[in-house]
Amino acid sequence: MRRDTPSSLWFGLLLFCLAARAIAAAEMPLQSPDGRRTVGAVETQTPITVDGSLDEDVWRTAEPAAGFLQAEPHEGQPATELTEVRLAFDRDALYIGVICHDTDPAGIIVNDI
Repeated sequence: MRRDTPSSLWFGLLLFCLAARAIAAAEMPLQSPDGRRTVGAVETQTPITVDGSLDEDVWRTAEPAAGFLQAEPHEGQPATELTEVRLAFDRDALYIGVICHDTDPAGIIVNDI
């Protein structure tokens, strides 16, 4: 299985997204410290079912964060696969919807069933 980012970067993304909730409530985009990335969150007026399927209307209206760069194995190079991250929130939660595209899904190795 290919990985474009180590788990520590995913943890950083999670912290980044949690901070986005407060800024999203003010309807302002959150920008990364280096100024290269901006992400916004869309407020949902209808419930989101956390089921792995991004079929609620809010996911179609949320602008995706994309254009990620690798940390490993080629730091700074464009990611080898397209990844789209969308943020939505309501008064109780921040929702993170991620679509990880794979040009060779048959090559995915699954260890847990």
